[in-house]
Amino acid sequence: MMEIYSNRLKQLMEDNQITQEELAKKVGASQTVICYYMLNKREPRLSMAKKIADYFGVTIDYMMQSDEELSTNHDSQWKNNLMNKFSKVV
Repeated sequence: MMEIYSNRLKQLMEDNQITQEELAKKVGASQTVICYYMLNKREPRLSMAKKIADYFGVTIDYMMQSDEELSTNHDSQWKNNLMNKFSKVV
């Protein structure tokens, strides 16, 4: 799971042309900590994972799950929402 986080973080930083130092300043971390996340040497705490996800405008799920897992979860959530709406009608 953390390898996915590391890869997503690298891709988002590249896509947004932001350096480790810039991201660190934006989220209140050290450049070294950001580097550790990118190298898959350290797992971010939930609060830091949320700050990073929020900065890039993505969810924590996106940062930590594969595309396949995200698709499966999305389908499951959609079905649950539909069932909840249906049960209110009946």
